[in-house]
Amino acid sequence: MIEINNLSKSYYVAENGNFFSYFKFTKKKREIKALNNINLKIEKGETVGLIGMNGAGKSTLIKLITGILYPSKGEIKVFGHDPTKHRLSNNYRLTAVFGQRCQLRWDISVFDSYKLLQKIYKVSDNDFQKRVTEIVKVLALNEFLHQPVRTLSLGQKMRAELGAAFIHDPELILLDEPTIGLDILSKESILDFIKKIKEEGNKTIILTTHDVSDIQEVCNRVIVLDKGNVIIDDLISNIEDLCETDNKVIITNSKNSFVGIDILSQYNYKIEGNIITIFNIDKKTLPKLLEVIFAKNDIREIKIENAEFKDVLKKIYQKNQLQNL
Repeated sequence: MIEINNLSKSYYVAENGNFFSYFKFTKKKREIKALNNINLKIEKGETVGLIGMNGAGKSTLIKLITGILYPSKGEIKVFGHDPTKHRLSNNYRLTAVFGQRCQLRWDISVFDSYKLLQKIYKVSDNDFQKRVTEIVKVLALNEFLHQPVRTLSLGQKMRAELGAAFIHDPELILLDEPTIGLDILSKESILDFIKKIKEEGNKTIILTTHDVSDIQEVCNRVIVLDKGNVIIDDLISNIEDLCETDNKVIITNSKNSFVGIDILSQYNYKIEGNIITIFNIDKKTLPKLLEVIFAKNDIREIKIENAEFKDVLKKIYQKNQLQNL
């Protein structure tokens, strides 16, 4: 579906100089690297979350995939073709939704905008009717389907935008911050729609966002960019497994102290009065450990706290930054 080899993208901006530099025909420029020698392969049917700080290169990568931008170095192929040379044909097979840009016509209704897109993408009347019916149902567009786009709230407009992206039944879906600034109900509606598309299994989705919980909820793979470099590329399930091992078990005793806990010498733990906290324990060994502690102590409470998904990602991110110093 998407193959990226040694891809780099740089921008050049004029440097500020002294007063006289403003009268020169040529100005000194400095290079800003948006992407730096990245390699990725995304297969058909994957749902990939793309995250990173502002300026990490997320939007640049999306624009390179669509063919809006040309690479400075390296190669990118979408559907087996260079997207800059096959942009028109690729546009019939992909869609892109940018959270702060609108493809719907401002002064006509949502439905009329959809009809316009039907003509642009040459969608048959029968297919158009089936898709609009499904889109309206899943995204709850019925109450404002025939209102001018300019009258819609941000959440309504974003739902309508997402619906517009699916009029031509694309194979590749690029979503750049689709939930930015939305209220909780609009956000939930959009995420539910993305999950429904994912469940069909024949669509490839790339979702960029700052909200890690969105990635965990709808994606099966996460890619983290930092200063134009790929620093994490892993399955969501693998990160979630790390959440379970990056844990702490809190054991509260009825008495003020514990006895017979020599077994804890092989673990990282701390004791504070009648509370033991054990860190980073494999859950396979936990039953045996608890059996030993229970045998000689009157345990009142056991609590297991796993690290949150975003915290594990943050640790991996920080570790990679230190390695690259």
